Amino acid sequence: SMMYNNMGVIYFYEGALDEAFDYYDMSRTISTMSASPNDINVGRALYNMGLVKEEKGFLIDASNLYERALKIYLLNYGQYHHHIAEVYGSLGNIHLTRYEFKKAQYYFQKDLETSIHLYGEGHVETTWGYENLGRLYQEEGKDSLAHEMFEKALEIRNQFYQGKNISIANVLLSLAEIEKNTSKSIEYAKKALSVENSITLKPTIGKWNISLHLLQKYTQLQRYSLAKKELKRSIY
Repeated sequence: SMMYNNMGVIYFYEGALDEAFDYYDMSRTISTMSASPNDINVGRALYNMGLVKEEKGFLIDASNLYERALKIYLLNYGQYHHHIAEVYGSLGNIHLTRYEFKKAQYYFQKDLETSIHLYGEGHVETTWGYENLGRLYQEEGKDSLAHEMFEKALEIRNQFYQGKNISIANVLLSLAEIEKNTSKSIEYAKKALSVENSITLKPTIGKWNISLHLLQKYTQLQRYSLAKKELKRSIY
């Protein structure tokens, strides 16, 4: 069962999603036959099958598989385990993508509560819950709540990673996007770019997104020479 699961992981990261799903499903079948339908390996296989379905855009199928995995995880692990927090986060993402905000908020909060219980309030693992809630509030137009969540994630990550991690740049860009004050928005974006450059000087998707944001803001301020610079950066 574990060998089939590991093969599925390899195919998943290679982008061979159908093959990955078949291996995960075989892992599930073997675990069900050799152990029980509620064996932890069945739950793991179901979760991985959900990842494939989500990657392919079949969100309802993915949600159903995540829910089945969650039931098995809760039965085996109890309320608090890092795999359970992971499933909560995945379910929240599904519902956020489907604009089902109440359900998304429920699962993101469960993810955060579980992580805080496991690791403590200021642990870096809790920041995914804060960031996910920030994305939810941003999507709902609740910018002040989104800002609070992103700032909390930023504070913890800066302390843990000493200011040098791609997840810090991601949160800074999120803060730039919800900031109404154009100058402050630019400040957040420039900090995000600085973090990106501290990691690598090569072009990245993150830098491209930051340049597009700065291009928009400089254009709003009619600072066209700077806007042109960001346009060139985003192209090259």
